[in-house]
Amino acid sequence: MSADLLTPEALAQMETLSLRARSLVESILTGTHRGNQRGFSVDFAEHRDYSPGDDVRFLDWKLYGRRDRFYVRQFEDENQLQAWLLLDVSGSMRYCSQSSPLNKLNYAACLAAAIGWMTCYQRDKAALLCFDDSIESIIGPLYGTAGTQTLINQLEALLQLHQAGKTTSLEDENWTGLLKAAERVPEKSIVILLTDAFGDLAAFRRALRLLQLKKCDVRLLHILDTAEKTFPFEGSVLFRDLEGSGDQQIQAQAIRTGYLEEFHQFLHDLKKATGETNCRYHQVDTSSPAETTLRSILQSGRKA
Repeated sequence: MSADLLTPEALAQMETLSLRARSLVESILTGTHRGNQRGFSVDFAEHRDYSPGDDVRFLDWKLYGRRDRFYVRQFEDENQLQAWLLLDVSGSMRYCSQSSPLNKLNYAACLAAAIGWMTCYQRDKAALLCFDDSIESIIGPLYGTAGTQTLINQLEALLQLHQAGKTTSLEDENWTGLLKAAERVPEKSIVILLTDAFGDLAAFRRALRLLQLKKCDVRLLHILDTAEKTFPFEGSVLFRDLEGSGDQQIQAQAIRTGYLEEFHQFLHDLKKATGETNCRYHQVDTSSPAETTLRSILQSGRKA
């Protein structure tokens, strides 16, 4: 499937997140081959709790008979990575300009589903943690085909909840939810942070610093709508506050210059903060083909 078929307009016409993610993953994996490495060697190391999607050939049935609980035999060279997908579900992520077919949350969820799918495909583990001013939900780490479906089901349920008009709390300026999420992430994990990053930058930097101290490989996918970057509005415009503090009728021309200056300063400061915490920055425009975005992220990871 070509990138031309995976434009935001095309994705918006696909009824389910599962279909969007599958189309995106298939386009990325076309021409690639799955390796034979299974992550297990001949030298037994320890047991770990069974997770949905684990290979049942490695279940320890004797231990199950004694403890009535499933455990998987883990071996010396099992080197599964853990990819933690931290998804911002605060109100500002629901923004969608008239020229964009998908709001920021839908676009980010599509990327998260595809990244989680590919992580499980290569026999690593994926976990999903959604946050606003607190941790809204956490699932995983997951593994294998069953894990992929569980992750996508969770994301689809989340999108349905927000489309149904879920009440969203005020924007968490102090990133309380993200800080709690960072505390939950295990050391040396790959962290994919999907957010528009609107909030107090000092608090945002603290969360990145915590992940840095845990020796995590952090990638910020900065999700933006084109209108947020260009401010194309004219005349008297009603701006609806997606965080719940009230709408405002404003003359666009009167604030355009000031808005763009503040926005560019915000981008400069955000990129500086990511650089200081060894976080890789990717700006993601919701008008860009999802395949192009995902390929860019994956290629930067391979160069590391």
